[in-house]
Amino acid sequence: MGSVQQQGQGDGNQQGKSAARTVTLIVFNLHEKLHWKGLWFLFSHHGEVVGSFISRKRSLGGYRFGFVRFTTMEDAMSALDKLDGFTIYGS
Repeated sequence: MGSVQQQGQGDGNQQGKSAARTVTLIVFNLHEKLHWKGLWFLFSHHGEVVGSFISRKRSLGGYRFGFVRFTTMEDAMSALDKLDGFTIYGS
């Protein structure tokens, strides 16, 4: 799955209860077969996930990337520690 990096804490401009005060991780090098629900499922084992999104655009290197939003910094850091460098679907 490539690397997982902390993007930062929510800015409060997003609507909805779950968007306020969240922590978002950006996930690089996603496999073509991975759907946003799979991303949510994988990360939900390491904390409370309130959203996931896979961009239609590609990174400068041509890879897919996405975002996973957590309720707390602790959950996000747990996922970061456990899934950084994790491989799914062989990539």
